[in-house]
Amino acid sequence: MKSNISKNSLAIISSLLLFFIFQCSIGLAVEKPERLKIGLVLSGGGARGAAHIGVIKVLEELNVPIDYIAGTSMGSIVGGLYASGMSTDEIQKVLTSIDWSEAFKDTIPREDRSFRRKKDDELYLIKSKPGLSDSGQVKLPIGLLEGQEIGLIFKRLTLPVAGITNFDNLTIPYRAVASDIVTGKTVVIGSGDLALAMRASMSIPPIFSPVEIDNKLLVDGGVSNNLPIDVVRNMGADIVIAVDISTPLLTRKEITSSIDITNQLTGLLTRNNTEAQIKTLTNDDLLIIPDMGKITTASFDLASDAVPIGAAAAMVYKDTLTKYSLADSDQASATIGQVKKLNPAPVISFIEVNNQSQISDKVLLARLAIEVGKPLDTNQLQKDIDKIFGLELFENVGYEIMEKDGETGLRLNAKERSWGPNYLQVGLAISDNLDGGNSFNLGFAYTRTGINRLAGEWRTAFQIGESPGIFTELYQPLDYGSRYFIHPRLLYAEKNINLYDNGGNVASQYLLSEYGLDIAVGREISTWGELRFGISRLAGDVELSGGQDSITESSYDKGEWYLKFSLDSLNNRYFPLEGSLGSIKYLSSHEE
Repeated sequence: MKSNISKNSLAIISSLLLFFIFQCSIGLAVEKPERLKIGLVLSGGGARGAAHIGVIKVLEELNVPIDYIAGTSMGSIVGGLYASGMSTDEIQKVLTSIDWSEAFKDTIPREDRSFRRKKDDELYLIKSKPGLSDSGQVKLPIGLLEGQEIGLIFKRLTLPVAGITNFDNLTIPYRAVASDIVTGKTVVIGSGDLALAMRASMSIPPIFSPVEIDNKLLVDGGVSNNLPIDVVRNMGADIVIAVDISTPLLTRKEITSSIDITNQLTGLLTRNNTEAQIKTLTNDDLLIIPDMGKITTASFDLASDAVPIGAAAAMVYKDTLTKYSLADSDQASATIGQVKKLNPAPVISFIEVNNQSQISDKVLLARLAIEVGKPLDTNQLQKDIDKIFGLELFENVGYEIMEKDGETGLRLNAKERSWGPNYLQVGLAISDNLDGGNSFNLGFAYTRTGINRLAGEWRTAFQIGESPGIFTELYQPLDYGSRYFIHPRLLYAEKNINLYDNGGNVASQYLLSEYGLDIAVGREISTWGELRFGISRLAGDVELSGGQDSITESSYDKGEWYLKFSLDSLNNRYFPLEGSLGSIKYLSSHEE
């Protein structure tokens, strides 16, 4: 009896076990397969890149998840901002509201320049200054623009994720694509400073200077890989959605000038590598090519028009895109444009300076009004950086948010000009009274900046023409904020003086030759004013150079002291729209 019960029990247990295994096998068989990963590729194309926003908006509407993003140039900017957590509406507002004509300049507002630099405007020397090495070799910048302003814009836009240095930890894993100008090879940037990565990816040579990252000089990614399909594949994408907004090549009839030839050569450079990437697409991938019409790479004023063009191009593939849609809209939104942002205004606990120049760190810190222990004021920081950049000593000035010992800090980065600190300038002034009288002056200047820790400078200039002359001067700040200064000057100058008869005709011409010394001490008042006290010791001769002698030729010797207050808050020295300009001087001469 016991034997039978034992056998029945074993049979029942065996049956239950087989049933459990069977059920488990059915469950495994019907388990939902893992979703295919989708990679979004955004090409370069300047202002045409706003079309990328329209494409992404359609992907959001159709609940198509984006698992990886790789972009080149403008594609890296749109992709980087989206990966950082900005919505498509926010990105569109940013791209269409930026004054790109100002963003693509390195000049800061004149009112933020030091008073010393404003005084340079009184000279007619060309502002662009080639450098001169100590051995006499002429040096030039490696780009027409250093990208100072655009770099600060990117920093401000990416500040909420400034603490994320691994781009896999952004809302969407992201890669910026640049090119090594030394080797020509593609460089994929997946870590570091997001703003700097975007800046490197859009450094169009020779317009923008290369960006140095990991000892590599990086330029626009379009040089080597304008449509980085292979990058998202390496990131893990099973399906690729590539958006190509690059400019098509010109036809034979469209090539009618040397400018067209130059544009075609640039197009060939990017088009060849783009076509090579397109050939790697499979039947499961999707290539979207918006018809940009008249919108060119430089048509930033039409950026808002490019957005709906991109959306329309994506909607053509609605049926295909729907296959990749997630049924659960909440699940889709979790992969599209959502991020737990860092504090957009982090509290700064400490400040560090990465000063790659010969001047003291205190010169830079004296121009920072950022308060430790308070939330970062990005507007104030922008003004402070403009003042430092306005010293015209640095190639670029930027910042980064850093973490150390559990505290958040600000690191100021200042890189000395690679073509300095010696500079040459030239200028030409021509005048005509429309009545047969004209004159010209041709001037040259040599300036050496940063001659000591307080950022002193020495300048020598000479001029030939109507008013020949030469001077050499030392401008030496006496404190780190450059508020107080001493300014000794040696000079020699000639000037033609005309005397007229009652009929308005030149009756006689005299040549005034003057030489001597002027030494002043003073104080700059912010960036808008200056007060100085000076002593001059000058001597000169007056000689007849033409016409009848109506005065006695003579020599003179004079000594004087003066007190002078100057004001200059003009936004432009020659065509001002706002501001004030003027000076008042008290002068006293003494025989002794």
